[in-house]
Amino acid sequence: AVVSTQSGHYGRETLIIKTQVTPNKYKFIPYTMNELGQILLSDEYGQSQILFKKKFKETIKNIQPVKRKHLKFFFHKDLRRARESRDDEVKYKKELKKFERMIKEQPEELYCTDTIHDLLISYRDIKDYKSMISFVDSLPDNNANNAEYNNAKKNQHIQYLYAFALERHSTDDHCERDRALEILLKLMKNKDNCITDIPSLCGRIYKSKYEASGRTNVEHLDNAIKWYDQGFQAQKNLQAGINLACLIVLKGEEPSTNYRLHSICMDIGELLGKKGPLEEITDYWVLATSFELNVIQRLYKHTNRAAQCMFQLKPEQWKLETTMANIRLIESHRPKSESVFSADHLIYHFWTDFFTD
Repeated sequence: AVVSTQSGHYGRETLIIKTQVTPNKYKFIPYTMNELGQILLSDEYGQSQILFKKKFKETIKNIQPVKRKHLKFFFHKDLRRARESRDDEVKYKKELKKFERMIKEQPEELYCTDTIHDLLISYRDIKDYKSMISFVDSLPDNNANNAEYNNAKKNQHIQYLYAFALERHSTDDHCERDRALEILLKLMKNKDNCITDIPSLCGRIYKSKYEASGRTNVEHLDNAIKWYDQGFQAQKNLQAGINLACLIVLKGEEPSTNYRLHSICMDIGELLGKKGPLEEITDYWVLATSFELNVIQRLYKHTNRAAQCMFQLKPEQWKLETTMANIRLIESHRPKSESVFSADHLIYHFWTDFFTD
């Protein structure tokens, strides 16, 4: 705040407080000084009533919430602008580090759930899981003067993103996966938990554990199915559904002989139908789900149609690698009952080879 004085009538002075965060806002406080040198607050009639010091402190204190509100507004605005205009990933990462420093250097104004969450989402969008983890790890746990400060790091959405980053960053590090699982199970015990994606993330962790075991630990596979099933029942969605169907196939089941798997495939098909015609879909993951679902159902004509739409989107290689990893997983656990002379089947093999290369 900028503080100045101005002479007034009847020997009174007026203190003018101008805030830097709201430059068009002024606060005027008339006051007088008595023969003892005490500064007294004056009312509208010019009568001295109370010591000025108390009023001055209250006025400065009331400026702080306004300042905090505006700093947060510009923080989110600038972060959104950086996110929308990014074209150089290296430069963008450096910008995100600046926003991270802002939160740490101005904790009273910027250390809160929404600013931390917004920054974590920005890191997640560029798959910088290492920065997500180090950022949350660096956040202090307590501040005696600010209750929101203490709750921000423990917030369920912050903890979920932290566990998400640990799982994605884990590769073959079982400690990070176990740490992520511990966080998620703790969140599940909270009755106020409102994040429906938690069971699916638990399923992903056990799926990774199963693959890390060389696909030999059946207990991890069963746990992955249990958690994906719980996530799909809580909120039917493509991601949980297709992973659940894929894992059940790994148990040697087929939609034609397993009612549960057949029912799940029907639910996924219904969700896909709501997305519209395949040729009009621009979301790669929706098309990839259609591709995987038809492989599970051995409907290779529809599989090839989805593959062609995937190809036309020109997706990044890592997306194709993720999809083909699931396809290889399915094919490695099922009997080869299809005729190798089927035209649709041969075209399907062309697409799998093409996407793999």
